[in-house]
Amino acid sequence: MKNGNLAIVDSLIDEEYMQLLEAAWSKAGGYARDIVSEYGGNESALSTRAQALEWLRLASAREVSLNSPVLPSGSALSFLKLARDAYPGFLAGESNGTNLLFSGDGLQIWRGYYSSSNPLYAPLNQAAVTALVDRVKEGVPLRILEIGVGTGGATTTALNALEQVATAPISYLATDISASLLRSTADKLSQRATGLIEFNFEPYDFNAEPTRKHVSTGGFDVVLAVNALHNAHNLPASLRMLSSLLKEGGVLITSESICGSGEQVHQEFFLNLLPLPEHRQGCSSRFFCSEDWQHAIDNAGLKSDIAINSIGPELMLLATVSKI
Repeated sequence: MKNGNLAIVDSLIDEEYMQLLEAAWSKAGGYARDIVSEYGGNESALSTRAQALEWLRLASAREVSLNSPVLPSGSALSFLKLARDAYPGFLAGESNGTNLLFSGDGLQIWRGYYSSSNPLYAPLNQAAVTALVDRVKEGVPLRILEIGVGTGGATTTALNALEQVATAPISYLATDISASLLRSTADKLSQRATGLIEFNFEPYDFNAEPTRKHVSTGGFDVVLAVNALHNAHNLPASLRMLSSLLKEGGVLITSESICGSGEQVHQEFFLNLLPLPEHRQGCSSRFFCSEDWQHAIDNAGLKSDIAINSIGPELMLLATVSKI
């Protein structure tokens, strides 16, 4: 019998999803080949973007089926097209990916991609929220801290699910390191509180020790992190710090995109327009493999229930982490 987390992951990563992923890689690989052929020889102008260019070279050589399905229109295709059009200026050092992705049309496309309406990303949100809902007990209050909220895709999914099962007060604190992004998300979700759900926002950097009044040691039943912790400057240290925020018996639930050693994640076609975290310099991907995650959790002195999908390459990890 499958453990709980594995059953959740395998219910979301199926053959239909694998076909969609193949379509995304087919499109990203084609765009990468066009970009590399045009800009690959201009090394002097590309010195500050060398790692992004190397990623594009690897993606352009990636083998995909000649019968790859067509990626349907939607936020995933829009994001790939946005990045394709941005790469010439980015590789030449003429444009800033942060400004492109977090303002105007870029921000709207970002929101759409990371929402549960995008079938290429929905499993990350849904897996974490399914594990979260499993922690809800009838008549028992719950305190939840979400880190790395971003544009609120996982938050929206969580609130929708919690509204259906809450029978006691739930305190939900959504946090992000970016105050401006958090304000934008707060404006969108500020009306989501219900009679049983108290909903608040607060800036918070999970790479640092908690100093905010609402982020307190030993205060939470659940810390929720969806595709956020791969950005930790020191993953074991961040895991230890986040575990200190948990009550006795509390858990950290993390859902992450992952890849095998030396492999890539398709999201990086547009994420590479952003600065690469220092701890991933020189790596083939900004994301980790499952062995990296297990090693970091073990180094943090924590226990975990880790699951990755049974079919296909490493795609998604769902872990519940707690104190030993």
